[in-house]
Amino acid sequence: MIHCFFLCSYDLQILTFLQFGGYTLVRNSTDLFRSFGFDTQPHAVIPLQHLVSFGLNLVSRSFEFQADAFAKKLGYGSALRGGLV
Repeated sequence: MIHCFFLCSYDLQILTFLQFGGYTLVRNSTDLFRSFGFDTQPHAVIPLQHLVSFGLNLVSRSFEFQADAFAKKLGYGSALRGGLV
């Protein structure tokens, strides 16, 4: 059984790639920003949100794996497995 971490990490990488790609397509489009009522284009700092989100996702997954290891150490490994099925 492949753990969800490996499957989800590819999904996250693809999503991040598509978001950065989409940003590069519209970052210099003045018509797009004017259509939403903005006079100027947003700062180039906005893509940092994706990097911060990725970092927070890694930390969250790390805590999740630590919690699973702790539950297994306490003898709840079979209950964890049963909850996933």
